Amino acid sequence: MTPADFGLGMLASWLANKVDLVFKPEGSEPLQIIPPEPKIDNDIPPIERVRKFKTFDAFHDLPQMVNDIDSPLVSILIERSPSSHYNLVCVVLESRLTGEWFVFSRGRMAFQGSGGGHTNSNMIIQTLKKKKSPIVVWVYDNNFVDDLESGFVLWPEIKGKGIPLRSLVSNDSSWTTITNQAEEMLTKA
Repeated sequence: MTPADFGLGMLASWLANKVDLVFKPEGSEPLQIIPPEPKIDNDIPPIERVRKFKTFDAFHDLPQMVNDIDSPLVSILIERSPSSHYNLVCVVLESRLTGEWFVFSRGRMAFQGSGGGHTNSNMIIQTLKKKKSPIVVWVYDNNFVDDLESGFVLWPEIKGKGIPLRSLVSNDSSWTTITNQAEEMLTKA
């Protein structure tokens, strides 16, 4: 760049600034177009979630219902995040022959601790094993378990959304306890 080019560039810049001041008053902002806010119609009722089916109690109903099902398969769904002190368990009993399924709500079973949830889990699993029912254990995100247990989603809608317990990747040491206790219950004679 020559000194003449530099001088011409400076002159052009100075001239552009002066012209801009003539056509644009100092301190004015560019015109902004603000779109109008959308109108909310308050007359439209919110979408209601409707319970589609009832759930059962795992401790009282599951042992008898497994007798009434042809070719039963039991899926144990452990919630991924603890909704209480423990990661609670929801159970789904289905017939591999007819496709019928029944949901048993959380609160009775857990694979942690040594109290009622652990004792109930052990008793229920031993009853199911005596009936020679295959049992699979899955980990599900809480929103799926919540919606299933509430009757808002059907079991076939979320059936493939779980992770097998043995395949779960977690840095949380409580999952080691859950896995060990579940394995112990499932393999105990």
